[in-house]
Amino acid sequence: MYNITMYLIYNAKEVLVIIYILKEDELGMKKKFVSGAMIIMIIIFIVGVALIFNSSGIGEKAGNVALHSQGGTMDTSSFQRIINTTTTNFQIVGTILSLIGGFGVLISGYALYKEL
Repeated sequence: MYNITMYLIYNAKEVLVIIYILKEDELGMKKKFVSGAMIIMIIIFIVGVALIFNSSGIGEKAGNVALHSQGGTMDTSSFQRIINTTTTNFQIVGTILSLIGGFGVLISGYALYKEL
């Protein structure tokens, strides 16, 4: 801090230029952060959509695993309940991830737009 104030006294113009360069560097870091956040939100959105579309397959696999763990015999209503609840759970998680990712992409995109 002491060296900066002494430098400010001797060369005020150069310090202002240095401060401006630091400010530009901060904006670059902010832009990198927003770009990184946007990429993460796009990935979260894609994972959410993939979960929504693959939830029925995941539910069937969970039902088959439960059927095999019971020795190959199981009540039909229990089998259907396992499939339906697993499918619904993955659809809900996928929807939540898609909404979070979608809103994150919109907010990050708006922040990048404001930087231009």
